[in-house]
Amino acid sequence: MPYVCRDQKGEIQSVHAEPTSGMSEYLGADDPAMIDYLSRSKDSVGAKLALSDTDAEFARVTEDLIHLLVEKKIILFTELPQVVQRKLLVREQVRECLRPAQPSILSDDETL
Repeated sequence: MPYVCRDQKGEIQSVHAEPTSGMSEYLGADDPAMIDYLSRSKDSVGAKLALSDTDAEFARVTEDLIHLLVEKKIILFTELPQVVQRKLLVREQVRECLRPAQPSILSDDETL
């Protein structure tokens, strides 16, 4: 997670993995100030932190893209390497556990 240290003008001076005294402002990798700082500086540590900050989001984009390609029958799920299939299935099962149970539109005493 990128935490930033700013100078008197409010410009980012450095990026750190952990907050410290006087440096507790968190900026996402997509924040315009962070992008500007990384494009101006040669701060490889800051760039790595910014990339790791977006890894989880990018993983979800990749999962959604694979799901869409399979759904549209552009690729077959079985064409993916076994290790990829396993990882996708595990993530889908975990995500299913996090979904709240959908309440029934019928009351307990109603039937179709």
